[in-house]
Amino acid sequence: MKFQRYFWIIIFLSAAQAGYAQRTLEEQINVVRAYRPVLADAVKIRKNPQLSDTNQVRPRLNYLVTDEKLSDNSNPGPVPAKQPRAVTNGFIPYLYGKAGAGNLGGVLGEIYFNNKQDENNQYGLFFQHNSAKGDFDYQQYGRTAVGGFGKFNIGERASLNVNAAYRQRGNRISVLNGPLDITDPDVFPIPTAVDTGTVKQNFNLLEGEVEIANLRTTSSDFVYGLKLGGYTLSDEFESKENNFYLTGLIGKQLGTFSINLSGNIDITNLDMATAGGGEVASVKNPVYRFKPYLLFKNGSFTFKGGINLVGISDDNAFAGIDKKMFLFPDLSIDFQLIPDYLALFGGLSGDVVKNTVKDFSEENPYMRNFSGLGNSREKYNAFGGIRGSFSSSVGFKAQFEYANVDYQNFIVNDTLNSREFSVYQAGENGKRTTINAELNVRYSEAFRMNMGVWSYKYEDDFIQRAWNVPSMKLYISPTYNYRDKLFLTADLFYVGERNAYLGAAGEGTTYEVLDPYADLNFGASYKINTNFGIFLNANNVLNKQYERYLNYQGMGFNMMAGLTFSL
Repeated sequence: MKFQRYFWIIIFLSAAQAGYAQRTLEEQINVVRAYRPVLADAVKIRKNPQLSDTNQVRPRLNYLVTDEKLSDNSNPGPVPAKQPRAVTNGFIPYLYGKAGAGNLGGVLGEIYFNNKQDENNQYGLFFQHNSAKGDFDYQQYGRTAVGGFGKFNIGERASLNVNAAYRQRGNRISVLNGPLDITDPDVFPIPTAVDTGTVKQNFNLLEGEVEIANLRTTSSDFVYGLKLGGYTLSDEFESKENNFYLTGLIGKQLGTFSINLSGNIDITNLDMATAGGGEVASVKNPVYRFKPYLLFKNGSFTFKGGINLVGISDDNAFAGIDKKMFLFPDLSIDFQLIPDYLALFGGLSGDVVKNTVKDFSEENPYMRNFSGLGNSREKYNAFGGIRGSFSSSVGFKAQFEYANVDYQNFIVNDTLNSREFSVYQAGENGKRTTINAELNVRYSEAFRMNMGVWSYKYEDDFIQRAWNVPSMKLYISPTYNYRDKLFLTADLFYVGERNAYLGAAGEGTTYEVLDPYADLNFGASYKINTNFGIFLNANNVLNKQYERYLNYQGMGFNMMAGLTFSL
Protein backbone atom coordinates (compact mmCIF):
# COMPACT_ATOMS: atom_id res chain seq x y z
CA MET A 1 0.00 0.00 0.00
CA LYS A 2 2.79 2.41 0.86
CA PHE A 3 4.60 1.46 -2.36
CA GLN A 4 1.49 2.33 -4.40
CA ARG A 5 1.15 5.64 -2.62
CA TYR A 6 4.75 6.60 -3.30
CA PHE A 7 4.47 5.37 -6.88
CA TRP A 8 1.56 7.69 -7.62
CA ILE A 9 3.22 10.64 -5.91
CA ILE A 10 6.33 10.19 -8.07
CA ILE A 11 4.28 9.94 -11.27
CA PHE A 12 2.27 13.02 -10.35
CA LEU A 13 5.33 15.13 -9.63
CA SER A 14 6.94 14.05 -12.93
CA ALA A 15 4.05 15.39 -15.02
CA ALA A 16 1.93 18.34 -13.96
CA GLN A 17 -1.54 16.98 -14.26
CA ALA A 18 -4.53 17.71 -16.44
CA GLY A 19 -8.25 18.27 -16.25
CA TYR A 20 -10.03 15.01 -16.01
CA ALA A 21 -13.16 16.33 -14.34
CA GLN A 22 -14.09 19.60 -15.99
CA ARG A 23 -16.22 21.72 -13.77
CA THR A 24 -17.62 25.00 -15.05
CA LEU A 25 -19.46 27.82 -13.40
CA GLU A 26 -22.57 27.93 -15.54
CA GLU A 27 -23.91 31.10 -13.95
CA GLN A 28 -21.23 33.29 -15.50
CA ILE A 29 -23.19 35.30 -18.01
CA ASN A 30 -20.36 36.97 -19.87
CA VAL A 31 -17.20 34.97 -19.36
CA VAL A 32 -14.97 34.96 -22.42
CA ARG A 33 -14.06 31.29 -22.70
CA ALA A 34 -13.34 30.12 -26.22
CA TYR A 35 -11.42 26.90 -26.73
CA ARG A 36 -9.43 25.19 -29.42
CA PRO A 37 -11.16 21.82 -29.67
CA VAL A 38 -8.80 18.86 -30.05
CA LEU A 39 -9.28 15.17 -29.56
CA ALA A 40 -7.90 15.47 -26.05
CA ASP A 41 -11.24 17.04 -25.19
CA ALA A 42 -12.81 13.63 -25.74
CA VAL A 43 -11.34 12.57 -22.40
CA LYS A 44 -12.18 15.91 -20.83
CA ILE A 45 -8.64 17.30 -20.74
CA ARG A 46 -9.33 20.94 -21.31
CA LYS A 47 -7.03 22.90 -23.60
CA ASN A 48 -6.10 26.50 -22.96
CA PRO A 49 -8.39 29.49 -23.50
CA GLN A 50 -7.68 32.08 -26.14
CA LEU A 51 -8.40 35.38 -24.41
CA SER A 52 -8.15 37.41 -27.60
CA ASP A 53 -11.55 36.06 -28.65
CA THR A 54 -14.11 38.62 -27.52
CA ASN A 55 -17.19 36.52 -28.30
CA GLN A 56 -19.40 36.79 -25.21
CA VAL A 57 -21.30 33.86 -23.75
CA ARG A 58 -24.55 34.17 -21.80
CA PRO A 59 -25.89 30.77 -20.67
CA ARG A 60 -29.57 29.98 -20.75
CA LEU A 61 -31.00 29.57 -17.26
CA ASN A 62 -33.57 26.82 -16.67
CA TYR A 63 -36.12 26.76 -13.88
CA LEU A 64 -38.13 24.04 -12.19
CA VAL A 65 -35.24 21.68 -12.62
CA THR A 66 -37.08 18.79 -11.01
CA ASP A 67 -39.57 18.76 -13.90
CA GLU A 68 -37.45 19.81 -16.84
CA LYS A 69 -34.19 17.96 -16.27
CA LEU A 70 -33.81 15.07 -18.70
CA SER A 71 -30.25 13.97 -17.87
CA ASP A 72 -29.43 10.47 -16.68
CA ASN A 73 -26.74 8.60 -14.79
CA SER A 74 -25.67 6.50 -17.77
CA ASN A 75 -22.25 8.17 -18.10
CA PRO A 76 -22.30 8.45 -21.91
CA GLY A 77 -19.02 8.43 -23.80
CA PRO A 78 -17.21 11.26 -25.52
CA VAL A 79 -19.31 13.47 -27.76
CA PRO A 80 -18.09 16.75 -29.29
CA ALA A 81 -19.43 19.63 -27.24
CA LYS A 82 -21.81 22.19 -28.68
CA GLN A 83 -20.42 25.63 -29.33
CA PRO A 84 -21.39 28.34 -26.82
CA ARG A 85 -24.37 30.48 -27.71
CA ALA A 86 -23.12 33.96 -28.52
CA VAL A 87 -24.89 37.11 -27.39
CA THR A 88 -26.48 38.75 -30.41
CA ASN A 89 -25.57 42.27 -29.45
CA GLY A 90 -22.44 43.91 -28.13
CA PHE A 91 -23.98 45.32 -24.95
CA ILE A 92 -22.39 43.81 -21.85
CA PRO A 93 -24.05 45.08 -18.65
CA TYR A 94 -22.17 45.84 -15.46
CA LEU A 95 -25.27 44.86 -13.51
CA TYR A 96 -27.98 42.47 -14.65
CA GLY A 97 -31.05 41.52 -12.63
CA LYS A 98 -34.16 39.44 -13.02
CA ALA A 99 -37.18 39.22 -10.74
CA GLY A 100 -40.47 37.41 -11.19
CA ALA A 101 -43.33 35.49 -9.65
CA GLY A 102 -45.80 32.90 -10.82
CA ASN A 103 -48.50 30.45 -9.96
CA LEU A 104 -47.73 27.62 -7.54
CA GLY A 105 -46.14 30.23 -5.28
CA GLY A 106 -43.20 30.62 -7.63
CA VAL A 107 -40.54 33.21 -6.75
CA LEU A 108 -37.54 34.07 -8.91
CA GLY A 109 -34.65 36.42 -8.23
CA GLU A 110 -31.28 36.80 -9.94
CA ILE A 111 -28.57 39.44 -9.93
CA TYR A 112 -25.16 39.52 -11.61
CA PHE A 113 -22.33 41.99 -11.27
CA ASN A 114 -19.55 42.16 -13.88
CA ASN A 115 -16.51 44.33 -14.32
CA LYS A 116 -15.96 46.54 -17.32
CA GLN A 117 -15.41 44.55 -20.51
CA ASP A 118 -11.71 43.71 -20.74
CA GLU A 119 -9.92 41.09 -22.82
CA ASN A 120 -7.33 40.52 -20.11
CA ASN A 121 -9.36 40.53 -16.90
CA GLN A 122 -12.91 39.58 -16.04
CA TYR A 123 -14.55 39.09 -12.67
CA GLY A 124 -18.01 39.13 -11.21
CA LEU A 125 -20.49 38.03 -8.56
CA PHE A 126 -23.90 36.40 -8.83
CA PHE A 127 -26.94 35.47 -6.76
CA GLN A 128 -29.83 33.20 -7.77
CA HIS A 129 -32.99 32.03 -6.07
CA ASN A 130 -35.93 30.05 -7.41
CA SER A 131 -38.69 28.32 -5.44
CA ALA A 132 -42.22 26.99 -5.88
CA LYS A 133 -44.77 24.63 -4.30
CA GLY A 134 -47.22 22.31 -6.04
CA ASP A 135 -50.38 20.62 -4.84
CA PHE A 136 -48.50 17.93 -2.90
CA ASP A 137 -46.06 18.52 -0.05
CA TYR A 138 -43.26 16.71 -1.89
CA GLN A 139 -43.61 19.21 -4.76
CA GLN A 140 -42.10 21.98 -2.66
CA TYR A 141 -38.58 22.95 -3.65
CA GLY A 142 -36.07 25.80 -3.53
CA ARG A 143 -32.78 26.56 -5.26
CA THR A 144 -30.32 29.22 -4.05
CA ALA A 145 -26.80 29.98 -5.26
CA VAL A 146 -24.27 32.72 -4.56
CA GLY A 147 -20.73 32.95 -5.86
CA GLY A 148 -18.06 34.70 -7.83
CA PHE A 149 -15.59 34.17 -10.63
CA GLY A 150 -12.46 35.73 -12.06
CA LYS A 151 -10.34 35.35 -15.16
CA PHE A 152 -7.02 37.15 -15.42
CA ASN A 153 -4.03 37.30 -17.71
CA ILE A 154 -0.63 36.73 -16.12
CA GLY A 155 1.62 38.67 -18.44
CA GLU A 156 1.32 37.59 -22.06
CA ARG A 157 1.87 33.87 -21.60
CA ALA A 158 -0.53 32.54 -18.97
CA SER A 159 -4.05 32.91 -17.62
CA LEU A 160 -5.56 32.39 -14.18
CA ASN A 161 -9.16 31.27 -13.66
CA VAL A 162 -10.83 31.27 -10.25
CA ASN A 163 -14.40 30.46 -9.24
CA ALA A 164 -16.24 29.66 -6.03
CA ALA A 165 -19.90 29.18 -5.15
CA TYR A 166 -22.29 28.09 -2.43
CA ARG A 167 -25.43 26.28 -3.60
CA GLN A 168 -28.40 24.97 -1.69
CA ARG A 169 -31.01 22.62 -3.13
CA GLY A 170 -33.98 22.00 -0.88
CA ASN A 171 -37.12 19.91 -1.26
CA ARG A 172 -39.29 17.49 0.69
CA ILE A 173 -39.22 13.69 0.49
CA SER A 174 -42.46 11.76 0.77
CA VAL A 175 -42.37 8.89 3.28
CA LEU A 176 -44.71 6.00 4.10
CA ASN A 177 -45.57 5.04 7.67
CA GLY A 178 -46.77 1.73 9.02
CA PRO A 179 -45.73 -1.92 9.37
CA LEU A 180 -44.61 -4.03 6.41
CA ASP A 181 -46.95 -6.53 4.73
CA ILE A 182 -44.99 -9.81 4.46
CA THR A 183 -47.91 -12.26 4.11
CA ASP A 184 -47.00 -13.18 0.53
CA PRO A 185 -43.35 -14.33 0.16
CA ASP A 186 -43.49 -13.84 -3.62
CA VAL A 187 -44.38 -10.16 -3.29
CA PHE A 188 -41.80 -7.74 -2.01
CA PRO A 189 -42.91 -6.33 1.39
CA ILE A 190 -44.40 -2.84 1.34
CA PRO A 191 -45.81 -0.60 4.10
CA THR A 192 -49.49 -1.30 4.77
CA ALA A 193 -50.32 2.31 5.66
CA VAL A 194 -51.64 4.55 2.89
CA ASP A 195 -51.05 7.79 4.76
CA THR A 196 -47.88 9.64 3.92
CA GLY A 197 -45.78 12.39 5.39
CA THR A 198 -42.80 14.38 4.20
CA VAL A 199 -39.37 15.11 5.57
CA LYS A 200 -37.07 17.96 4.62
CA GLN A 201 -34.00 17.31 2.51
CA ASN A 202 -31.39 20.01 1.85
CA PHE A 203 -28.17 19.54 -0.08
CA ASN A 204 -25.61 22.22 0.81
CA LEU A 205 -22.67 22.50 -1.56
CA LEU A 206 -19.58 24.68 -1.25
CA GLU A 207 -17.19 24.38 -4.20
CA GLY A 208 -14.21 26.17 -5.68
CA GLU A 209 -11.53 25.86 -8.32
CA VAL A 210 -8.29 27.57 -9.35
CA GLU A 211 -6.67 26.98 -12.72
CA ILE A 212 -3.51 28.31 -14.33
CA ALA A 213 -2.61 27.63 -17.96
CA ASN A 214 -0.37 29.10 -20.60
CA LEU A 215 -1.76 30.91 -23.63
CA ARG A 216 -0.90 28.92 -26.71
CA THR A 217 0.06 31.41 -29.42
CA THR A 218 1.99 29.25 -31.91
CA SER A 219 1.90 25.60 -32.96
CA SER A 220 5.34 24.97 -31.43
CA ASP A 221 4.56 26.37 -27.99
CA PHE A 222 5.04 24.35 -24.85
CA VAL A 223 1.62 23.71 -23.32
CA TYR A 224 0.87 23.34 -19.62
CA GLY A 225 -2.07 23.60 -17.27
CA LEU A 226 -2.68 22.99 -13.58
CA LYS A 227 -6.02 22.89 -11.81
CA LEU A 228 -6.79 22.63 -8.10
CA GLY A 229 -10.27 22.36 -6.69
CA GLY A 230 -12.77 20.58 -4.52
CA TYR A 231 -16.09 20.73 -2.75
CA THR A 232 -17.88 19.81 0.44
CA LEU A 233 -21.48 18.57 0.35
CA SER A 234 -23.84 17.79 3.22
CA ASP A 235 -27.52 16.90 3.63
CA GLU A 236 -30.14 16.68 6.38
CA PHE A 237 -29.40 13.01 7.20
CA GLU A 238 -25.76 13.17 8.32
CA SER A 239 -24.34 12.42 4.89
CA LYS A 240 -21.24 14.48 4.09
CA GLU A 241 -18.98 14.24 1.06
CA ASN A 242 -15.63 16.03 0.71
CA ASN A 243 -13.68 16.09 -2.53
CA PHE A 244 -10.22 17.33 -3.48
CA TYR A 245 -8.71 17.09 -6.95
CA LEU A 246 -5.47 18.17 -8.55
CA THR A 247 -5.13 17.83 -12.31
CA GLY A 248 -2.74 19.02 -14.96
CA LEU A 249 -1.23 18.70 -18.41
CA ILE A 250 2.11 19.28 -20.10
CA GLY A 251 2.64 18.97 -23.83
CA LYS A 252 5.02 19.84 -26.63
CA GLN A 253 4.28 20.27 -30.32
CA LEU A 254 6.81 18.63 -32.66
CA GLY A 255 5.71 19.35 -36.20
CA THR A 256 2.61 17.28 -36.93
CA PHE A 257 3.02 15.41 -33.61
CA SER A 258 2.46 16.53 -30.05
CA ILE A 259 3.63 14.67 -26.95
CA ASN A 260 1.39 15.05 -23.90
CA LEU A 261 1.46 13.87 -20.30
CA SER A 262 -1.62 14.30 -18.18
CA GLY A 263 -2.79 13.02 -14.85
CA ASN A 264 -5.25 13.38 -12.04
CA ILE A 265 -5.46 12.91 -8.28
CA ASP A 266 -9.11 12.76 -7.20
CA ILE A 267 -9.79 12.07 -3.50
CA THR A 268 -13.30 11.78 -2.05
CA ASN A 269 -14.31 11.04 1.55
CA LEU A 270 -17.91 10.12 2.30
CA ASP A 271 -19.53 10.01 5.75
CA MET A 272 -23.06 8.61 5.78
CA ALA A 273 -25.57 7.37 8.32
CA THR A 274 -26.29 3.66 8.22
CA ALA A 275 -29.79 2.25 7.82
CA GLY A 276 -32.09 3.13 10.68
CA GLY A 277 -30.08 6.19 11.66
CA GLY A 278 -27.25 4.23 13.24
CA GLU A 279 -23.59 5.15 13.47
CA VAL A 280 -22.01 7.18 10.73
CA ALA A 281 -19.89 5.10 8.36
CA SER A 282 -16.88 6.59 6.57
CA VAL A 283 -15.65 5.61 3.11
CA LYS A 284 -12.46 6.91 1.49
CA ASN A 285 -12.33 6.87 -2.29
CA PRO A 286 -9.07 8.07 -3.88
CA VAL A 287 -8.54 7.56 -7.62
CA TYR A 288 -5.25 8.30 -9.40
CA ARG A 289 -4.79 8.61 -13.16
CA PHE A 290 -1.75 8.93 -15.40
CA LYS A 291 -2.47 9.45 -19.11
CA PRO A 292 0.39 9.85 -21.57
CA TYR A 293 -0.64 10.17 -25.22
CA LEU A 294 0.58 11.18 -28.67
CA LEU A 295 -1.47 13.38 -30.95
CA PHE A 296 -0.90 13.34 -34.70
CA LYS A 297 -2.62 15.79 -37.02
CA ASN A 298 -1.94 16.09 -40.72
CA GLY A 299 -4.50 17.87 -42.85
CA SER A 300 -7.85 16.13 -42.59
CA PHE A 301 -6.57 13.24 -40.44
CA THR A 302 -6.17 13.32 -36.66
CA PHE A 303 -5.12 10.41 -34.47
CA LYS A 304 -4.70 10.14 -30.74
CA GLY A 305 -2.97 7.18 -29.13
CA GLY A 306 -2.34 6.74 -25.44
CA ILE A 307 -3.04 4.80 -22.28
CA ASN A 308 -5.02 5.49 -19.13
CA LEU A 309 -3.32 4.05 -16.04
CA VAL A 310 -5.71 4.15 -13.07
CA GLY A 311 -5.01 3.27 -9.45
CA ILE A 312 -7.40 2.82 -6.53
CA SER A 313 -6.96 2.03 -2.83
CA ASP A 314 -7.84 -0.99 -0.71
CA ASP A 315 -10.85 0.87 0.72
CA ASN A 316 -12.59 1.18 -2.66
CA ALA A 317 -11.42 -2.04 -4.32
CA PHE A 318 -13.92 -3.85 -6.54
CA ALA A 319 -15.62 -6.90 -5.08
CA GLY A 320 -13.85 -10.09 -6.08
CA ILE A 321 -11.01 -8.23 -7.85
CA ASP A 322 -7.61 -8.11 -6.17
CA LYS A 323 -6.15 -5.62 -8.63
CA LYS A 324 -5.63 -2.05 -7.47
CA MET A 325 -4.16 -0.80 -10.73
CA PHE A 326 -5.83 -0.91 -14.15
CA LEU A 327 -4.61 -0.19 -17.67
CA PHE A 328 -7.11 1.08 -20.26
CA PRO A 329 -6.73 2.14 -23.90
CA ASP A 330 -7.08 5.78 -24.90
CA LEU A 331 -7.44 5.84 -28.69
CA SER A 332 -9.40 8.05 -31.05
CA ILE A 333 -9.42 9.00 -34.71
CA ASP A 334 -11.03 11.78 -36.73
CA PHE A 335 -11.04 11.83 -40.53
CA GLN A 336 -12.46 14.63 -42.66
CA LEU A 337 -13.88 12.90 -45.73
CA ILE A 338 -15.08 16.22 -47.11
CA PRO A 339 -13.54 19.11 -45.14
CA ASP A 340 -16.17 21.20 -43.34
CA TYR A 341 -18.97 18.92 -44.63
CA LEU A 342 -18.42 15.29 -43.66
CA ALA A 343 -16.22 13.64 -41.01
CA LEU A 344 -15.91 10.19 -39.47
CA PHE A 345 -14.78 9.71 -35.88
CA GLY A 346 -14.33 6.85 -33.46
CA GLY A 347 -12.32 5.56 -30.57
CA LEU A 348 -11.71 3.07 -27.80
CA SER A 349 -11.33 4.04 -24.16
CA GLY A 350 -11.82 2.81 -20.60
CA ASP A 351 -11.71 4.13 -17.05
CA VAL A 352 -12.67 3.75 -13.42
CA VAL A 353 -15.80 5.89 -13.05
CA LYS A 354 -16.21 7.59 -9.70
CA ASN A 355 -19.88 7.81 -8.63
CA THR A 356 -20.53 10.52 -6.06
CA VAL A 357 -23.30 11.84 -3.85
CA LYS A 358 -22.95 15.16 -5.64
CA ASP A 359 -23.75 13.66 -9.05
CA PHE A 360 -26.59 11.42 -7.90
CA SER A 361 -28.27 14.06 -5.73
CA GLU A 362 -28.26 16.48 -8.66
CA GLU A 363 -29.94 13.83 -10.80
CA ASN A 364 -32.54 12.92 -8.14
CA PRO A 365 -33.11 15.36 -5.23
CA TYR A 366 -35.29 12.84 -3.35
CA MET A 367 -32.35 10.64 -2.34
CA ARG A 368 -31.25 10.09 1.26
CA ASN A 369 -29.58 6.65 1.32
CA PHE A 370 -26.18 6.42 -0.39
CA SER A 371 -24.91 3.20 1.20
CA GLY A 372 -24.90 1.37 -2.16
CA LEU A 373 -22.70 3.96 -3.85
CA GLY A 374 -19.51 2.62 -5.42
CA ASN A 375 -17.14 3.03 -8.33
CA SER A 376 -17.79 1.49 -11.74
CA ARG A 377 -15.17 -0.01 -14.02
CA GLU A 378 -15.63 0.76 -17.70
CA LYS A 379 -13.48 -2.02 -19.14
CA TYR A 380 -13.84 -0.68 -22.64
CA ASN A 381 -15.97 1.85 -24.45
CA ALA A 382 -16.01 1.66 -28.25
CA PHE A 383 -17.64 4.57 -30.04
CA GLY A 384 -17.93 5.85 -33.58
CA GLY A 385 -20.00 8.18 -35.64
CA ILE A 386 -20.40 10.71 -38.37
CA ARG A 387 -20.82 14.46 -38.26
CA GLY A 388 -20.88 17.31 -40.71
CA SER A 389 -23.13 19.77 -42.48
CA PHE A 390 -25.28 19.75 -45.60
CA SER A 391 -24.77 23.48 -45.97
CA SER A 392 -23.87 26.52 -43.89
CA SER A 393 -27.37 26.30 -42.38
CA VAL A 394 -27.70 22.58 -41.57
CA GLY A 395 -25.44 20.58 -39.27
CA PHE A 396 -25.75 16.99 -38.05
CA LYS A 397 -24.11 14.38 -35.85
CA ALA A 398 -24.83 10.70 -35.19
CA GLN A 399 -22.95 8.44 -32.77
CA PHE A 400 -23.04 4.82 -31.67
CA GLU A 401 -21.45 3.61 -28.43
CA TYR A 402 -20.99 0.16 -26.94
CA ALA A 403 -19.40 -0.34 -23.53
CA ASN A 404 -18.66 -3.21 -21.17
CA VAL A 405 -19.09 -2.00 -17.59
CA ASP A 406 -18.67 -3.60 -14.18
CA TYR A 407 -20.79 -2.36 -11.26
CA GLN A 408 -22.85 0.29 -13.06
CA ASN A 409 -24.71 2.45 -10.49
CA PHE A 410 -28.42 3.19 -10.88
CA ILE A 411 -30.97 5.19 -8.89
CA VAL A 412 -33.72 2.94 -7.49
CA ASN A 413 -36.63 3.17 -5.08
CA ASP A 414 -35.62 2.17 -1.58
CA THR A 415 -36.69 -1.41 -0.86
CA LEU A 416 -38.19 -0.53 2.55
CA ASN A 417 -39.81 2.73 1.51
CA SER A 418 -40.68 3.02 -2.16
CA ARG A 419 -41.08 6.80 -1.83
CA GLU A 420 -37.41 7.23 -1.04
CA PHE A 421 -34.44 6.48 -3.27
CA SER A 422 -31.10 4.77 -2.91
CA VAL A 423 -28.30 3.46 -5.14
CA TYR A 424 -28.30 0.06 -6.82
CA GLN A 425 -24.95 -1.34 -7.96
CA ALA A 426 -25.30 -3.74 -10.87
CA GLY A 427 -23.07 -6.74 -11.48
CA GLU A 428 -20.16 -7.50 -13.77
CA ASN A 429 -20.05 -7.52 -17.56
CA GLY A 430 -22.83 -5.02 -18.05
CA LYS A 431 -23.49 -4.30 -21.73
CA ARG A 432 -24.40 -0.68 -22.38
CA THR A 433 -25.51 0.52 -25.81
CA THR A 434 -26.17 4.17 -26.57
CA ILE A 435 -27.23 5.80 -29.84
CA ASN A 436 -27.74 9.52 -30.27
CA ALA A 437 -28.26 11.88 -33.20
CA GLU A 438 -28.62 15.65 -33.52
CA LEU A 439 -29.74 17.96 -36.30
CA ASN A 440 -29.25 21.74 -36.15
CA VAL A 441 -31.03 23.91 -38.71
CA ARG A 442 -30.74 27.66 -39.20
CA TYR A 443 -33.56 28.83 -41.44
CA SER A 444 -32.47 32.45 -41.14
CA GLU A 445 -30.60 34.75 -38.78
CA ALA A 446 -33.82 34.98 -36.77
CA PHE A 447 -35.14 31.40 -36.71
CA ARG A 448 -33.25 28.26 -35.67
CA MET A 449 -34.22 24.74 -34.65
CA ASN A 450 -32.38 21.92 -32.86
CA MET A 451 -33.61 18.33 -32.86
CA GLY A 452 -32.22 15.23 -31.23
CA VAL A 453 -32.88 11.60 -30.33
CA TRP A 454 -31.14 9.47 -27.68
CA SER A 455 -31.62 5.77 -26.95
CA TYR A 456 -30.17 3.63 -24.15
CA LYS A 457 -30.04 -0.08 -23.38
CA TYR A 458 -28.34 -1.94 -20.53
CA GLU A 459 -28.20 -5.57 -19.45
CA ASP A 460 -25.86 -7.83 -17.50
CA ASP A 461 -25.85 -11.36 -16.12
CA PHE A 462 -28.44 -10.50 -13.46
CA ILE A 463 -30.65 -7.69 -14.77
CA GLN A 464 -32.02 -7.03 -18.25
CA ARG A 465 -32.84 -3.37 -17.89
CA ALA A 466 -31.46 -0.04 -16.68
CA TRP A 467 -33.25 1.13 -13.56
CA ASN A 468 -34.90 4.57 -13.86
CA VAL A 469 -33.11 5.38 -17.13
CA PRO A 470 -35.45 6.07 -20.09
CA SER A 471 -35.12 3.83 -23.11
CA MET A 472 -35.44 6.84 -25.41
CA LYS A 473 -35.51 10.64 -25.34
CA LEU A 474 -36.50 13.04 -28.10
CA TYR A 475 -36.46 16.82 -28.23
CA ILE A 476 -37.24 19.68 -30.62
CA SER A 477 -36.09 23.18 -29.62
CA PRO A 478 -36.89 26.10 -31.94
CA THR A 479 -35.81 29.69 -31.21
CA TYR A 480 -36.86 32.96 -32.81
CA ASN A 481 -35.21 36.37 -32.51
CA TYR A 482 -37.11 39.35 -33.90
CA ARG A 483 -34.73 42.29 -34.38
CA ASP A 484 -33.04 41.70 -31.03
CA LYS A 485 -36.23 42.88 -29.32
CA LEU A 486 -38.48 39.83 -29.06
CA PHE A 487 -37.04 36.41 -28.20
CA LEU A 488 -39.14 33.23 -28.34
CA THR A 489 -38.04 29.74 -27.30
CA ALA A 490 -39.79 26.38 -27.05
CA ASP A 491 -38.80 22.88 -25.94
CA LEU A 492 -40.93 19.93 -26.98
CA PHE A 493 -39.64 16.69 -25.49
CA TYR A 494 -40.53 13.03 -25.13
CA VAL A 495 -39.21 10.63 -22.47
CA GLY A 496 -39.68 6.89 -22.94
CA GLU A 497 -40.50 4.14 -20.48
CA ARG A 498 -38.50 3.76 -17.27
CA ASN A 499 -38.26 0.70 -15.04
CA ALA A 500 -38.54 1.38 -11.31
CA TYR A 501 -36.80 -1.32 -9.25
CA LEU A 502 -38.69 -2.35 -6.09
CA GLY A 503 -36.58 -5.27 -4.90
CA ALA A 504 -36.09 -9.00 -5.28
CA ALA A 505 -38.80 -11.38 -4.10
CA GLY A 506 -39.45 -15.06 -4.68
CA GLU A 507 -37.69 -16.18 -7.85
CA GLY A 508 -37.65 -12.86 -9.64
CA THR A 509 -37.22 -9.12 -9.46
CA THR A 510 -40.09 -6.81 -8.60
CA TYR A 511 -40.31 -3.63 -10.63
CA GLU A 512 -42.85 -1.21 -12.08
CA VAL A 513 -42.87 0.25 -15.59
CA LEU A 514 -43.42 4.01 -15.69
CA ASP A 515 -45.35 5.29 -18.70
CA PRO A 516 -43.62 7.50 -21.27
CA TYR A 517 -44.54 11.16 -21.38
CA ALA A 518 -44.24 14.25 -23.55
CA ASP A 519 -44.44 17.91 -22.63
CA LEU A 520 -43.79 21.42 -23.84
CA ASN A 521 -41.96 24.39 -22.29
CA PHE A 522 -42.22 27.90 -23.70
CA GLY A 523 -40.34 31.13 -23.08
CA ALA A 524 -40.67 34.71 -24.28
CA SER A 525 -38.79 37.90 -23.49
CA TYR A 526 -39.14 41.44 -24.80
CA LYS A 527 -36.60 44.26 -24.51
CA ILE A 528 -38.43 47.48 -23.75
CA ASN A 529 -35.18 49.42 -24.08
CA THR A 530 -31.48 48.94 -23.37
CA ASN A 531 -32.05 48.80 -19.61
CA PHE A 532 -35.45 47.14 -19.08
CA GLY A 533 -37.35 44.13 -20.35
CA ILE A 534 -40.08 41.66 -19.48
CA PHE A 535 -40.17 37.87 -19.65
CA LEU A 536 -42.59 34.95 -19.43
CA ASN A 537 -41.71 31.28 -18.89
CA ALA A 538 -44.36 28.56 -19.12
CA ASN A 539 -43.39 24.99 -18.20
CA ASN A 540 -45.26 21.71 -18.61
CA VAL A 541 -47.73 23.43 -20.93
CA LEU A 542 -49.50 20.16 -21.82
CA ASN A 543 -50.33 19.82 -18.09
CA LYS A 544 -50.03 16.04 -17.98
CA GLN A 545 -49.74 14.40 -14.57
CA TYR A 546 -46.87 12.06 -15.41
CA GLU A 547 -44.36 10.52 -13.02
CA ARG A 548 -40.72 11.44 -13.50
CA TYR A 549 -39.91 8.95 -10.75
CA LEU A 550 -42.19 6.38 -9.14
CA ASN A 551 -44.59 8.08 -6.65
CA TYR A 552 -43.46 11.58 -7.70
CA GLN A 553 -45.72 13.42 -10.13
CA GLY A 554 -44.65 16.46 -12.07
CA MET A 555 -45.96 19.84 -10.94
CA GLY A 556 -48.21 20.32 -13.94
CA PHE A 557 -48.62 23.62 -15.74
CA ASN A 558 -46.70 26.48 -14.16
CA MET A 559 -45.55 29.86 -15.31
CA MET A 560 -43.26 32.66 -14.21
CA ALA A 561 -43.35 36.29 -15.34
CA GLY A 562 -41.38 39.35 -14.37
CA LEU A 563 -38.93 42.11 -15.21
CA THR A 564 -35.28 42.26 -16.23
CA PHE A 565 -32.95 45.22 -15.85
CA SER A 566 -29.36 45.99 -16.77
CA LEU A 567 -26.98 48.89 -16.26
